[in-house]
Amino acid sequence: MKCSESVLCYFSFFWFKEVIEVNSRLQLVDLMPRRPCPRPEDISPCMCVYDEDDYQMDLDCSNVKNSTLLFEIFNFYPFPFKHFRKLTIYDNPSLYFLLDNVFGDIQFEEIIITRGVLQNVSDYALVNSYSTLRILDLSDNQIKSFPFQEVSNFTLLETLDLSSNNLTSLTPLTSGSLKTLSLNHNFLSRMSADTLVGLSSLEEVHLAHVCLNYLPADTFANLKNLRKIILINNILHNLTQDTFLLTTNFPVQFDLTSSHVNFVEVNAFAGLLPGSYITLFLNSLRTFEEEVWRPLLDKNVEVELGGNDLECGCDVAWVVENKTHFLPLMHDAVCYDGVKFQDLDPDFYIHYC
Repeated sequence: MKCSESVLCYFSFFWFKEVIEVNSRLQLVDLMPRRPCPRPEDISPCMCVYDEDDYQMDLDCSNVKNSTLLFEIFNFYPFPFKHFRKLTIYDNPSLYFLLDNVFGDIQFEEIIITRGVLQNVSDYALVNSYSTLRILDLSDNQIKSFPFQEVSNFTLLETLDLSSNNLTSLTPLTSGSLKTLSLNHNFLSRMSADTLVGLSSLEEVHLAHVCLNYLPADTFANLKNLRKIILINNILHNLTQDTFLLTTNFPVQFDLTSSHVNFVEVNAFAGLLPGSYITLFLNSLRTFEEEVWRPLLDKNVEVELGGNDLECGCDVAWVVENKTHFLPLMHDAVCYDGVKFQDLDPDFYIHYC
């Protein structure tokens, strides 16, 4: 062997040895816990990520096989630190239950379990996050049973999202912290007048696509912080007196799009502040009576009316004769035959009405 070849072999050997050692160290690092996360082998298939900038830990358990394994991970293995920012479980096809004390003594600020098959949340599933949880998102599952009576124990909870589940009833709720309640795409049908009264900080309630066919008077009364009521695609038909009696300190956005509303009583909307906005797009209103709507328009409440079946008879004369005052507050106001309110002839209404 020539000298140059010997030197090359010598350096090749040490280069190869160095690569092996580096790879070994990398593999060893992969097996070591990323402080303050628990050991990866203890919590597998869950994964822990540590955000060094915020000193926060997040857990993802999307690949957990079943409810029992999830319970074992949190109850049978050591977690050196107990407080996590977020738990996520996405698109899990086999997690049907959250058992009592499923997360052991681990606390979370956010729990997001979505796009799965979750059916039941036990009463004390989240007991150790009572004092820390701010966001609970269990949307897009198959939940039939949820411990609504436990909501009052979550002292920091601001957002509860149970949209797109199989809930059929809603018991009265109590919380001093909850700001947003989302129950879209369930099968609630009816609510009692006291369902929301205990939510003193509530700002938004989302009840779209829940087959709601009746709202008792005062359902939203006494909610001083209310700002948004979403009731898209329900079966409300008649809005009776005090259906939307409010005492809020803020303008409120109502959305009743496609809710089959065909009649609105005097004072169905009461206590609204200037700047409130009522969307009645794609409903079945045929009249627009002065005694119902003028008190609202006089307070600068805006109304969206597109997609209704307004006959534009003498019931709208008061609008037509005061177009400059009222029409800026009435969006997409069109008669059943396509004639816009702004094109209606005031003299015609003066003559016939």
